[in-house]
Amino acid sequence: MASVELSNERRASRFDEELEASIDQRVSYRTGWPALQVLPLWTLPIKDPLMYLPDHERQIQIIRDILEEQRVRTSGIQVAHRLHYETSRPDDGTATLFITAESGTGNWYMAVRDMRRHLAEQDVHISIEILDYRAHTLSMFPILPSHTDTFELWNGGLKDTFIKILGLSRKKWVSINILHVGLEETRDGCPRTILISAADAADEGWWHTVLPRLRKHCSPNLLVELIHQDQVVFDPNEEAVHAAMRLSSKSFGFSIEMGASCGPAGTNASGSMGGMVRLRQGDQDIGTFGISNHHVVLTDVLQHCKIDHCAVLFVAFNKRLADKAV
Repeated sequence: MASVELSNERRASRFDEELEASIDQRVSYRTGWPALQVLPLWTLPIKDPLMYLPDHERQIQIIRDILEEQRVRTSGIQVAHRLHYETSRPDDGTATLFITAESGTGNWYMAVRDMRRHLAEQDVHISIEILDYRAHTLSMFPILPSHTDTFELWNGGLKDTFIKILGLSRKKWVSINILHVGLEETRDGCPRTILISAADAADEGWWHTVLPRLRKHCSPNLLVELIHQDQVVFDPNEEAVHAAMRLSSKSFGFSIEMGASCGPAGTNASGSMGGMVRLRQGDQDIGTFGISNHHVVLTDVLQHCKIDHCAVLFVAFNKRLADKAV
């Protein structure tokens, strides 16, 4: 009997060690289990939460009790998919117990630990995420011309160091911006931050090697943060300098909207984008397509296509697929 009890204690101890080691605290305003996808993410509510959280109402009340015990001030609890819209699709791995709360209230680490421990006892293995409710749209302000110390620091060797480290890392970074970034609504409330966007931000090499090296060179003057994105899009109706004056987290993503200008690459011709459609057929992701008029996207390749008006037929073909899309 003693040996069985000892074995159970050892299993419990190992579980706690593994649990505590896998709690994600990489971002100051976010805590979760296990390693979470890199922000920004899209939240897709799950219509039937019982799929991932059996006995949903009772379990949510227990979760609330745990959060209250740890003095975490919440603004919402839901079962939802958390995913990168353009590069992932909902599945078991994106299902998340998603909690919005206020940074600085309670012990998020202990709350995640206790919630994970409870759900494991129920044989429920859904991801857990606590995120500051203000982080849905981070505040971003440009560095003003009067902040000469920031320019001197960047141009005095920090820029070259950054480029060298990123080059040696062979990571798929897209942009580097120096901004005031934070949760507050004022520039002074948001620290100066070097914001890196990368298509492979989930790669552990960023978090274990590259970011620590970059932060070592920037501390204590500048923070360094990493977000996931594979491109940067500015408002097509404004010059980049004006767009930068109102840069937000939404600027780091695929935000082409209906009515934007489009045309064949390498030409001055343009017309209107009619919209975007993402198509799936069964388990196959067909891709994201833009819709426009035949004359707008006409090229020599399309002009000599064997099928007359093939661009129009292509759009019609996509529409038929869309009728079957999930």
